[in-house]
Amino acid sequence: MVSSDLMTTKELSEYLQLDRMTIYKLLKSGDIPANRVGHQWRFFRSDIDDWIRSKQVRPGSPERLSE
Repeated sequence: MVSSDLMTTKELSEYLQLDRMTIYKLLKSGDIPANRVGHQWRFFRSDIDDWIRSKQVRPGSPERLSE
């Protein structure tokens, strides 16, 4: 495993282009894959990539139409 595969909350927010508070909301809801190390959260890039793919919405699907 390469250390760049493991991200901090700050690195994840930059990677996903989301505010850090949004990351913490996803953590609180248990929606995002994460690992707690002491008092800090860590995220495997491969887990995040898989999570993003699992949230994919196809054009024309009901989820897409509600936007």
